[in-house]
Order: sequence, then C-alpha cells, then structure tokens
Amino acid sequence: MTEQHRLTFGTLSFFVALVLSGCVTTNYSHENHPLAGKVFHTGQQRELNLSTYESVLKTADFLLLGETHDNPKHHHWQAEAVKALFDGSNAVERHVVFEHLHVGQGPTLTEFQKIPEPNAKLLGDLVQWEKSGWPPYETFEPIVAASLQQQAKIVAGNIPPEAIKAVYRNGMKVVLPEQTIARYKLDELPQSTKGELTQVIVDSHCGFIKSDQAGPMVDVQMSKDAFMALQLATVRGNGKAVLIAGRGHTRKDFGVPQYLAKLQPTSTVVAVGHIEVAEGKQTLADYPEARHYDVVVFTPAWQREDPCEKMRALMKKRRTARLPADPLSWTF
Repeated sequence: MTEQHRLTFGTLSFFVALVLSGCVTTNYSHENHPLAGKVFHTGQQRELNLSTYESVLKTADFLLLGETHDNPKHHHWQAEAVKALFDGSNAVERHVVFEHLHVGQGPTLTEFQKIPEPNAKLLGDLVQWEKSGWPPYETFEPIVAASLQQQAKIVAGNIPPEAIKAVYRNGMKVVLPEQTIARYKLDELPQSTKGELTQVIVDSHCGFIKSDQAGPMVDVQMSKDAFMALQLATVRGNGKAVLIAGRGHTRKDFGVPQYLAKLQPTSTVVAVGHIEVAEGKQTLADYPEARHYDVVVFTPAWQREDPCEKMRALMKKRRTARLPADPLSWTF
C-alpha cells in the first residue's frame, strides 16, 4: 500500500469517527451553551465541580478518556485529567496508552523514553505523526507533555495498520493469542450489545453500508478494543494506566471497559466521554450517549465540514481511481 493510499484511508477512518460522534458542520458558536465546560457523573445524575471531578478520576486503576479526535478542547481536558490522576499519587508504575500509536512503533517509543529529558514535540517527529492520518500533532501534544511531566510511560495501544486487513478476514486471533481469547472470552459480547455496536457502525458510515455487511467491521472493532484493553492490563502492574482514544472505544457497553472487566475484574475503571454540545440540547437527558460513560465532559463543538459530505467525496474519489474497499477505514 502506498503512503498516499494509506493516508486516504486514514483520513476516511477519521471522518467515520466524526460521524460516530454525531458531528455535523459546526463552529464555536456554542461557546456560550449552558452545558459547555460542565462535568456530570452519569450514575448519580449530578453535576461535578472540578475538585470533585478530579477526586473521581483518582479512584481509577484504569482511566479511559474518550475524545472526538479533531477537537482541541477534548485534548486539553484529557491532559488535565492525566495530571489529576497522577498528581500526588503513590503509583510507581504510570502508563498512558494512545490509540493513535500502534505497536509497530514500539521500538521508536522505547528509544524516545531513553532520552534523558524527552520533550513532547520530539515524539511527534519521531513517529512521523504527520503521515498517520490523525489530526495535527500539536493538538495532542499537551497530553504527551502532561504524561512526561507526571513521569508516565507512553505506550502504543493500537493494532498495526497492516494487520487490519488480516483481522477483517480472520478475526481477533490474528493479533491476540488464541489461548488468551479463549480464557477470557474476548471474542464474545452479549447479543444486544453486539447489535448496538453493529448499528453504530452502520450509522457511522453515512448509509454506505447495511447491517448485513457490517459483520467483519464489528470483528475489527472488537479486536481493537480487546487489543487496547490487553495493552492496558499488561502495562498497569501495580500502578495506574490511562487510555487516550476515540469516544467509541471508551463506551462501557461495547468498548474497552467490556474487555477490562474480563481481564482484570477487580480493578476500578472510570470511563469518561468528552461530548460536544448541540443546539437545542441543554440538559444531560438530551444526550442519550452519556449513559455509556461514568462521567461526561461537555465542550463546545469544533469547526469542521460535514464529515458525511467529506466521506462521500472520498468514496467517489476511490471509485474513480478504482481503489478497492479497505477495512482501514472501519474504525472509530
């Protein structure tokens, strides 16, 4: 696969993530929205002040921070959450796992962390972030800086891009040991939950696929979530671990929490969803997705074009160029 080809599909996967988040053409006109900047504990149905929010974060063994990838305000909140979790903690082992880094980049991360005084900007250069298809590195840099400030090790969380096709064809066993899958039943989700995941994938593809076509994509999504959960469980040790990922991955119903509950059932998982506010939706109850997180943080929406329109343009370009369908696009 050429680099240009890969970037096309990386970009498409990014737009899938935006559609999943319910994003449309927006700007920062919602800065004054009554929910913007507010934090809620969904189980207790109450608003949290900043101090109480930080106290909730500190209870976590695994802190999962879900984002809309292109929203800088989400990355700001994520960076502050990393600081809050580790600040004053006696956890010797500290890890921050990024969906945006894949395990093929592990050697580069190892070398980076051998540098006596690594800086956040250098990491982006070393992993060639600008070629990855993710939004600009400078918006993620504050999270890396917060991790380094708190002496946390940065860990790759994702499956290598070149393995996605194989997962699509042959399932989770391509990237996870079969005995681990069988022992923890990582390839199983409740039927209703799997149905919800299927519908979310269908919705996120703007009508380009039907539910009976989504099966392999469900397998890819489950494999990514299980893989990230295993990465978290492996590195945590006796300390604390953070996941920085798209909000679909941090959902409690079908995301990484499902797999952490199997791998480390006695650990405390706190799943956070950073959700963009929308016009006419002024209460927690107006955001049904919120129930899938322990805590939600509402932010203004980031300016972007309609991702479905972008996706249509990319799909048209792909057909014109006679490029094959590629499961690299099936991610959120």
